[in-house]
Amino acid sequence: MDEFRADVRQFCAELQVTFRTEMGQELNASCGLSKSALSRNRRTHIPSPFIASTWGGMTVAVLSPRECQRTSSLSDWSGASEKIGWPSIVGQLRSSLQAYGFDIVQPLCLSWYNDLLPESSGAHISPRGASGNQTLVVLIGNSKNLWPSFVAACRQQAGLLTDADPLDTYVEQGVRCATHTVSGHDCRLFWSHLQSDELSGSKYIAIQRMAHAAGLAVLEQNSHLCVHPKFGPWIALRCALVFDGVQYTEPQTVPRMNPLSVSTQQYIQMAMRTALRKPSLNQEDAETSPKPSNAWPKWVAVRDAICPCHPWRYCEEQLEYHYTKDKSVLESAVARHCQHR
Repeated sequence: MDEFRADVRQFCAELQVTFRTEMGQELNASCGLSKSALSRNRRTHIPSPFIASTWGGMTVAVLSPRECQRTSSLSDWSGASEKIGWPSIVGQLRSSLQAYGFDIVQPLCLSWYNDLLPESSGAHISPRGASGNQTLVVLIGNSKNLWPSFVAACRQQAGLLTDADPLDTYVEQGVRCATHTVSGHDCRLFWSHLQSDELSGSKYIAIQRMAHAAGLAVLEQNSHLCVHPKFGPWIALRCALVFDGVQYTEPQTVPRMNPLSVSTQQYIQMAMRTALRKPSLNQEDAETSPKPSNAWPKWVAVRDAICPCHPWRYCEEQLEYHYTKDKSVLESAVARHCQHR
């Protein structure tokens, strides 16, 4: 093992000289290296932001030149780096999550969310660490851009289609992989589709209220949908990451006002009444209750009522799967994806 480590040190020393030459500047940090990312005589999958290099019959994972400056000395065998501030955390998350189709990464302060909730709500998130109520929270979601990445993943991962809920599994995998790229910080995860023992009441995070508190979207009261300034109602909010010990220093964002006209809101109310005809559903849990297989187009009509023919509207396959969770729809999409490759 000592000889192996010496080989690795020599490789990284040579690699650092190459980086100086290519970048035309002096680097103050050595390349970070993880023991688990080393292997001999076999191909290794290297996740971003790492790059794979081969030297002496050995595949080694090292940070790319852009990331190299943020790593610690090679003397720290674990490759851990110094803690970074909230702008770098958000930037790293945006970069990593983009590959999975998550194009909504919105930072906010924990107090903005907690202060917006009613006193009786059990969805308050208790702060931990020195940052207290100023703790950084990152809200993650997606537009229609998630669908192509999700379908491709189902084609590449045979076990994903057999999972009870392939999309939820894909979301969890993608977000967890992205959090591992954030240097020096752990976080608490609150999923929109899972209960949390840290919360009381329903044990679900009030993720739509969080989006409203962050200034990300308007929580439209008639449809109980979040309306994004770019994506309209065609977004899905997946989870919130709470970075205890990291302070969010931006001034509070003023929640967005509902931009919809009175006539549009009346149209939404009409669409809601049509979708709510079954007495078993009430308006408050309309978006979270299971939809009968023949009723989902009525719920699509509610979204369409907000802004008909919106350019970010989901495709038909994504719409049907979103509302029905019908695996045959997903399997058809995967088969088409294979044909077009």
